[in-house]
Amino acid sequence: MMNRTFLILGGLTILALAAPVFAGTTTIDFAADTGLLTYKIGGAGNLDWQGGHAHFTGQNTTLLEQGGSAISSSGTVSATMTLQPYPDAGDGLGLIMIGDGWELTAICDSDGYVTLTDWIGQYQTLHSIAPAAPNNYFTLQYNASTERATLTLNGSDSVFIEAALNGAMSVSVGVASNGIGDFTSFVADGPEIPNYPPPDVDSDGDGVSDSAELAAGTDPNDPGSVPVSNSVSATIHALNGVTVQVPAGSLPSSSVSFEVSTPSVIPAGSVPGGKSLSSVGVELKPNGTSFSSPVTVTLPYTAGGIAGLRESGLTGVYYDGADYLTSGIAGVARNTSDKTVTFTTTHFTTFVIAGDLIDSDGDGIDDSWELEWFGDLGTADATSDYDGDGLSDLTEFQLQGLGLNPTLWDAGPLPVGGALGTALLSVLIVALGSRWRKR
Repeated sequence: MMNRTFLILGGLTILALAAPVFAGTTTIDFAADTGLLTYKIGGAGNLDWQGGHAHFTGQNTTLLEQGGSAISSSGTVSATMTLQPYPDAGDGLGLIMIGDGWELTAICDSDGYVTLTDWIGQYQTLHSIAPAAPNNYFTLQYNASTERATLTLNGSDSVFIEAALNGAMSVSVGVASNGIGDFTSFVADGPEIPNYPPPDVDSDGDGVSDSAELAAGTDPNDPGSVPVSNSVSATIHALNGVTVQVPAGSLPSSSVSFEVSTPSVIPAGSVPGGKSLSSVGVELKPNGTSFSSPVTVTLPYTAGGIAGLRESGLTGVYYDGADYLTSGIAGVARNTSDKTVTFTTTHFTTFVIAGDLIDSDGDGIDDSWELEWFGDLGTADATSDYDGDGLSDLTEFQLQGLGLNPTLWDAGPLPVGGALGTALLSVLIVALGSRWRKR
């Protein structure tokens, strides 16, 4: 018996599959640069990809691997290998099935003979098939119901052996070598065999298939990480809720791999126009990318994200590495119902929502109200009473909905007239400590 020490082989594309049950076909075609699910069992050899084919060095046995353990397929399972010309078979290259302590291997030697061998106890030949032509392909199949193993060369010549794996109901499938050897493809079929290559799906729903994203180096599970072609317009919907609309023909090259993410920190820096930063930002990469036509960026925000800022004055600013600027940002639009800020830009960097402070001097009175009535932020505060009517400026700000004028002694007007207006005012006077002074 071989020592079953499992090791992940290096130099290969490893596909980890999380689902527990499969019923499909694994096709490994090294000429098409697909990888190999692999575990190494014993031996001192290595298996890697080389020049469009698999290349063994030294003795080696490799099993298909699924998420950390060898695949065990129940029912009927088969494996097919396509070889390079015979000399590339080296000292022997073949298919292996291991089940319930029994091992069965079909080896093709450098003369093209395919031999069914038993590695239990001593190495012994069970059946052999003479070569039909160069570039053989051969299949080893095991049926758990009949306990029969069948070896087929080039789809025609076949031999079989009953009770090949001593009634094993579950079989692991892989490849083996007695020395240096090469093969160009491998196919395994059966229950619990994973579909590989996987279907060309779009896991993150960004409109680009997983295979295209992997080829471009973007994340197939993040819609904010996506390759964008210059030939068509694109809309990126990132996980953080940010939307980026890219018009066709605006990219600096035929395609760009975009990364839309939330910055780990909002960089410190001065902000133009006396505005202040919110805690809402987006990092658009590649940083510094310029566009011949503006791209449209929409940032969502929450009340907590813009705390202390006036919602009606929100805008976008960008970080230049030291401070924040607004040059190049245009078309700013706010949607206070959807809570978004939209703007256009012609380059990528870190963008942050900024706005006017609601109460920059901390006196409890909104800056906009102070500027509207007094033209500055120093005249009124929490205790001042500019018009001397017994209502502090802070109180008149808080009651601004009643039409009070903080620059005139208020006897009216009120938003409702007659007895009702007088009654409302009386209630307010009492609530404020009866500080109203009579004329």
